[in-house]
Amino acid sequence: MATLFDQNFSGYGITQSQFRILIGIIELGDVAGVAPSVLADHLLIERGTTTVLTSRMVDLGWLSRMPGENRRTFRLCLTKAGWAKFQEVSPAAILLADQALEGSSREELEQILERLAKLEAHLRTNPGNP
Repeated sequence: MATLFDQNFSGYGITQSQFRILIGIIELGDVAGVAPSVLADHLLIERGTTTVLTSRMVDLGWLSRMPGENRRTFRLCLTKAGWAKFQEVSPAAILLADQALEGSSREELEQILERLAKLEAHLRTNPGNP
C-alpha cells in the first residue's frame, strides 16, 4: 500500500511516510506539537527513521521544531505549509483508501479492523519481539 501511495502521490511531492508523520503529529500533538520519540512510538517506526523523515520535512517547511521540556529536547509542530500539504493530500488519500477497500463487505471490514487492532496491541506490548 505504501508503494501504491508513493506512486499515486509523487505529483503532490509527498511520500506515504511523510503523510503518516503529518497524521501522527495531528493525532498526538496538534498545535502543542509532539516529541519525536513519542511520534516514533505511536507510528511504530524507529526513532532514527523519524529523525530522518522529520528533518527533511523541516527543510521543506512542513514542520517546525519548538523548544521541549528542557534544553536538549524539542517538539515537532506542523507549520501553515504543513497544514496546507495535509489538506491538499487528504482527499486523494481517502479516495485511495476507499478504492483499496472497494468490494469488501461491512463485516469483512470490521474483521480487518479487529485483526489489525490485535496486531497493533501485540506490537505495542512486544516491541522487540514481533
